[in-house]
Amino acid sequence: MSTILRIGSLMKVGFGSAGVEIIRKHLEKGKKKSISLSTPGGSTVSCIFLFCDIRQFTDATECLQEEVFVFTNKIAAVVHSICNAYGGSANKNIGDAFLLSWRLNDETKVIKTRKKSGMRNYSIIEKIKRGTQADKALLSVVKINLALHHDNYFLEGMSEKAKIRLLSKLAKRPGPVVQVSYA
Repeated sequence: MSTILRIGSLMKVGFGSAGVEIIRKHLEKGKKKSISLSTPGGSTVSCIFLFCDIRQFTDATECLQEEVFVFTNKIAAVVHSICNAYGGSANKNIGDAFLLSWRLNDETKVIKTRKKSGMRNYSIIEKIKRGTQADKALLSVVKINLALHHDNYFLEGMSEKAKIRLLSKLAKRPGPVVQVSYA
């Protein structure tokens, strides 16, 4: 059972939550007949996406050299854990950048009311549920920024030479060693 749970976790990381849902549906169909993953069709998933980028990462890479992996992994651990704690998913890491998402469909049922002037109106209840996911995403940004202010954590385990090079390179910039921009 432990192995199956681990495989499921790896699939979620590899395919994302939407991909896991598609595979689950096909496996359920497979109990009755043969499985064909090339079946046309699809599903729409509404999400809030957050893209974070470590500022001056090129400078950090030059200063830290091979120690940049430890530095980046510590930042990733903070970003991923906070995102996960507030209902989000870390979908992709690209060196100095992280793609995070909060799925809106998990908590939201779209309740359609009468059409007015050609546009659909949605109930107040549906808008409140969507808003909570947006609040979680925003709160994650605040918590990530607070957590990144603890410079000692990100510098622990580095050689003294690497610390000195990094701190001297970033000395002119105000604020903590690790700074992240968001889009």
